[in-house]
Amino acid sequence: MSNLAFIETVNVTKTFEDDSKARLEVKVWDNYAEGSADCSADGLVDIEDELSILQFCKDYASEDSKAVCDVIDSLYEYEKGVNINGTFYSWDEIKHIFKDEENE
Repeated sequence: MSNLAFIETVNVTKTFEDDSKARLEVKVWDNYAEGSADCSADGLVDIEDELSILQFCKDYASEDSKAVCDVIDSLYEYEKGVNINGTFYSWDEIKHIFKDEENE
């Protein structure tokens, strides 16, 4: 079943005894699943480019979280758009990210 999907980047600080670690996390959810993944590794995602956040979710984040995988897979399966950090992108604007699946 199709529903609106959301992707949001969030700065997270974890404190471990005397050490605080800041990282960037991507949160992904829809009406059926919710997941998150660490995206602070250098070069994996450009948070200024919202479509690169979606690309990260498709290529890397789904390995960290089955829920992320489920949400990203539903975008492709139902050819639906996604809201990334408050901006909606239609299927026509994001389908090029999924072009590898179309060739399989």
